Amino acid sequence: MQRELKSKHLGVPGRAMIVALSLSAVAAVGLSVGVWGAGRTAIRQPLVSRINPNTADASLLMTLPNIGPARAAAIVEFRQQQKSGAIVFQRVEDLQAVKGIGPKISEGLRPWLDLETRIAAAEE
Repeated sequence: MQRELKSKHLGVPGRAMIVALSLSAVAAVGLSVGVWGAGRTAIRQPLVSRINPNTADASLLMTLPNIGPARAAAIVEFRQQQKSGAIVFQRVEDLQAVKGIGPKISEGLRPWLDLETRIAAAEE
């Protein structure tokens, strides 16, 4: 004996709830989640423009793929150790001089970096 499944129709409040849940699921998918070490996670906002590693602060650098707090701090520290006023990163490959960034990570950053925008102080 087969049971007949009766379909239930949702009223307006039920439909509104489904729409609200669907929209929040779509918004959640739009965010990228980075995981660093033992259960530490950070929700990152999607990138809206390219980032210049010569001028970006650590929090902005952390929006890049595979760049967490340690690598962002290493990039900023590396920049500060170099000659002031100089453009430290002229090519994506220059990031490999930073501890923790190798060829794979630097290549993965290529689409997200803006190395064309020059620093005003460096061009004087």
